[in-house]
Amino acid sequence: MPFVASDDHVRIYYQQRGSGPAVLLSHGFRASSVIWRAQMDALSDRYHVIAWDMRGHGRSDSPSDAALYSHQASVADMVAIMRDCGVDRAAIGGLSLGGFISLAFYLAHPEKTTALLLFDTGPAKREAQRAQVATPGSQPSGWEHARRGMLERSDHEIIASLSSIRVPVLVLCGALDERFLTATDYLAATISGAEKVILQGAGHVSNLDQPHAFNAAVRSFLDRVIA
Repeated sequence: MPFVASDDHVRIYYQQRGSGPAVLLSHGFRASSVIWRAQMDALSDRYHVIAWDMRGHGRSDSPSDAALYSHQASVADMVAIMRDCGVDRAAIGGLSLGGFISLAFYLAHPEKTTALLLFDTGPAKREAQRAQVATPGSQPSGWEHARRGMLERSDHEIIASLSSIRVPVLVLCGALDERFLTATDYLAATISGAEKVILQGAGHVSNLDQPHAFNAAVRSFLDRVIA
């Protein structure tokens, strides 16, 4: 099982498969890299697909210090993973919180980003409200720290940067994901040249709800703009 030590000594788990242009995938809140299994199967014949567990999730460490959870820490973790995999640039993608972290990555490292894949995502404040269905203390401490350090932090800088994005962008959302359809429209309208795909029969976790249609949309996009 591959792990990499982050700059602040947190152990981060990742998995990789295939060779070719790199694709780095980030999961949503309370999930893990396991959600990308079907995408790794579908894309690894032509792409070097990397999926990872955010700190506080999956097999990665869950440090007790709440200050170690932030957008910036997650971006640094992604850079460490890419370095460990020998990857200089990648298509950066994610679902929900992972999509927002992908935008944060581009803001910090546009030179390392070949394309953006934004799935069922939007301003972090909206997801923070959705995530608060669990009462404090009813979830693992890593989730609680991630919620406070990542979901509830200001997203103004990232949202303000959308019009400056200069790489190919795919914005995808499940047709049944009513909470993020408006955010999807906003991303597609604000990011110059962004492609928008709405998947019928899919909810918030669109890659699990409609994996074949999801994989086809992502593969078509990557083959046109990256391969």
